[in-house]
Amino acid sequence: MRRTILAACALAATACCEAASLSADAFSQWPAMTQVRIAPDGSHLLYVGAAGDRQAVAVLETAHPSATARVVMTSHPLSEIVWCGWANAKRILCATRHDSLGSSSENPTGIYRLLAVDRDGANAVSLWEKASRAEFEALLVSLQSADGKTILIERSNGLTDQSSRASRPVPQVVRLDVNTANREVVASANSAFLHDVRFWSDPSGEVMMASGFNGKEVVFWARLQPDDDWRPFLRYLPLQSAGNPVPFALVPGEKSAYAIGRGARHQALLQTDFVGERAVRVLYEGDADVERPLMSGSRELIAMELDTDRPSAHYFNKRDAGVVASADQWLPGRVNTIVDVSPDRRIYVVRSSSDTDAGTYYLLDARVAEPQFVLLGSMYPQLAIDQLPPTRVVRIQAGARSLRAFLTLPQAAAGTKSPLVLMPDAGPLGRPFWTFNFMRSFLVARGYAVLQLQLRDTESARQYLTVRHDLHRESYDAMIGAARWAIDDDTIDPQRIAVVGWGYGGYLAVLASQRDANLLKSVIAINAVTDLTEWPSIDLVVGNAPARLSRRSARGQAPKTGVPVLLIHGSLDSVVRPRHASRLMHAYHMFGVKYDELEIADGGYDLNAPAMRREMLNTVDDYLGAHLH
Repeated sequence: MRRTILAACALAATACCEAASLSADAFSQWPAMTQVRIAPDGSHLLYVGAAGDRQAVAVLETAHPSATARVVMTSHPLSEIVWCGWANAKRILCATRHDSLGSSSENPTGIYRLLAVDRDGANAVSLWEKASRAEFEALLVSLQSADGKTILIERSNGLTDQSSRASRPVPQVVRLDVNTANREVVASANSAFLHDVRFWSDPSGEVMMASGFNGKEVVFWARLQPDDDWRPFLRYLPLQSAGNPVPFALVPGEKSAYAIGRGARHQALLQTDFVGERAVRVLYEGDADVERPLMSGSRELIAMELDTDRPSAHYFNKRDAGVVASADQWLPGRVNTIVDVSPDRRIYVVRSSSDTDAGTYYLLDARVAEPQFVLLGSMYPQLAIDQLPPTRVVRIQAGARSLRAFLTLPQAAAGTKSPLVLMPDAGPLGRPFWTFNFMRSFLVARGYAVLQLQLRDTESARQYLTVRHDLHRESYDAMIGAARWAIDDDTIDPQRIAVVGWGYGGYLAVLASQRDANLLKSVIAINAVTDLTEWPSIDLVVGNAPARLSRRSARGQAPKTGVPVLLIHGSLDSVVRPRHASRLMHAYHMFGVKYDELEIADGGYDLNAPAMRREMLNTVDDYLGAHLH
């Protein structure tokens, strides 16, 4: 066991194997182990670890999991390894992402690069590069091919669609050789595919399903044979998918797709046929909404995560379910999840997590005489997780709704009351969970109580109108109501309350500084959406008038600001672009509103790089200390 931990720490060049702590530096390191994937033949596994201020890709033999890992790739200091997987039993693919200025200095762009290397570190090559707002796995169409030498990936070619009013690149799927980077076009979009195009392939590598936004609706297309024309089979208005099935993968061997949609009582796993009378049928519906799919490294559907107080999942293979049941018995009180499994189901990687542990990885090898869970490593071995207090699941009444919330109280002296930090949702479709959150744990370690509220359920979170109205009404009121609920707890000091929000959570934080200054002492908004006329405003998706939106935006209400505000933003944030911060600051200047700002050089949306995260956390700590103590 100990040798395995040392192997993970050996990549980090930090004190992760020395005395653990809860310092800002400890919370700022790259994960020592994440993205663990099993090779198709089960002989090796890869993982992404830490190498000082960089990330590294390491390989282990599954027969010797306690041996020292071989480092086969190291990232550039300003890039992040966002995905890794196996193209075949020998060849590893990894995608890196960095933010860069585009043609305009105000419009940073996310740049992806796909790199390939052999599992022994040889034959490294750059295969592909693309600027995109999409997650990389939305661009990767398939890792499967008959010869194991090619993958399918989406790109935009140099041609333009002349049938549309605006000239734009036409998305295509290319077959990419993972050794030579040679490419061949195998599928193209048509004139109906305009924005946010995504493709899916079947197990043989044939591209059979696609989706895109045509300027009015989100449309899914399919074809029954590889040479058929695309035909639409599903459409809905953007971010108004509630009640409609939303496909996410092809069903192997059938002309249909897996989808998430409404069942008889809950959100369920559905099967949506491309043709025929039985267009939609329920495959699984439990006692709670399904949240999202769990896919293996080979993109096989393993399970559906469920919307329960503590995350849980329904597994479809009995052997998989038995592995998780064994892990639950051996590691009780934790969330034990299969993150990958070999095709023959003889090798498993299980992640065990909790409210204080982001994840500890174990290997289960059924090839040995007495299979047992062997420790591989932890995500953050440098954190003193045994010193972190537990997070409680509570229910808060907000009007007619009973909302799930997560309350974490610091270890305080008897009879003392703790300052409270409200942490609203990070986005219209994002929600907090009981499991580890680095910002929550960092704040609690500094003596703050932290309250997180799930402002939406899984179904309404998919519905645009609900989200939009919630931002200014129900969700905002629920956030403030949660603060008043917490005040009734004898452990919370009603005179020391702050809001710390990220993204759309930052939007709610800025609104709080304008609407409820009498309740708060300060507000911190990190990479916050403040201008509904700018991407990623969900209002723009449905074409709301920018003139009206600017009045409703947080920057339009700047004169009402009544508490100290700290704005933290990355200079190269391609998700919430820097114009959000600059326009709000301009409004503050116009109306004489005092504020503080931290611009993090070269920072993107997540601020994951150790130096950036350390600077952000230290600034948050100092600011809250100045206003809540």
